[in-house]
Amino acid sequence: MNSQASSSQSKPMIIDGGIGSEIRARGYVLHESAWSALAHVERPDLVMGIHRDYLAAGAEIVTANTFSLSRHNLEHAGMGDSFVTANAGAVKIARAAVDSEPDRRALVAGSMSTIPPMDYPDRLETGMRAFENYRDQAQILADNGADLIAAEMLLEAESASALLEAALTVNLPVWAGLSAMLGGGQTIMGFRAPGKYLAVPETKFSDLVNAVAKFDVSMIAVMHTKIDVISAALSEIRGTWDGQIAAYAETGRSGDSDWFFDTAASPEDYADIAAQWVDRFELDAVGGCCGTRPAHVAALSKRLK
Repeated sequence: MNSQASSSQSKPMIIDGGIGSEIRARGYVLHESAWSALAHVERPDLVMGIHRDYLAAGAEIVTANTFSLSRHNLEHAGMGDSFVTANAGAVKIARAAVDSEPDRRALVAGSMSTIPPMDYPDRLETGMRAFENYRDQAQILADNGADLIAAEMLLEAESASALLEAALTVNLPVWAGLSAMLGGGQTIMGFRAPGKYLAVPETKFSDLVNAVAKFDVSMIAVMHTKIDVISAALSEIRGTWDGQIAAYAETGRSGDSDWFFDTAASPEDYADIAAQWVDRFELDAVGGCCGTRPAHVAALSKRLK
């Protein structure tokens, strides 16, 4: 068990909601391979507006649009030349949004993920190339104003370890975001979308938690996970880790390079459920992932604060 004692606050930090899904909700067509990768390059006003709307809703963590900006994903999409400028630009926009409200003390999270290209789900990058690419990305995020690294969508131990080892080379706190799903017999497994991510080994969520807990991360979160799986996944983490924990669920449904909101939880329902996670697990941070919008963050902030 990690030796870092839990320091849960009576009022957990509020994380923003979905970034890529919100970019899509505002009319931007997501890339078939690289999701929202260059949205902030092509529409900086749109992404800046999203950050500001989350801040106005009460977010205390603003996430830069860097989730799908690993070098290997960009190279697969024919955008490799944009690796440095796209990562730097995304953090600068998030930083500018936060700094435009000097009375607030929001932090900028530089997002990194192990997600493979959307149109090539077998291409899960591991090994030394993955480590070097993630290390370079983490350094760019740190150099351009990120306050912390959010290592997101960690699916299985090998790729998660490469990303975390790389992220920890920079002098910033690192949060580890694990994604979970229900397997056979109600076993909690690492996320592996049906028919996709075929290169992702089937991994028990408890094994993934054990692998991640060996790293000197500041927080472990359950993220991009269905609402009805969050509590079970948090229970798994609490059985291994006594450090800080967080949760930010997805809601709605994904499509090929798209997100659909027709089945998404209402802001009020989401806030009520998330407040139960806060109370039961003494969360240090809570927010939303794909499908959650500024209205969800506003309802959650009002409910908790």
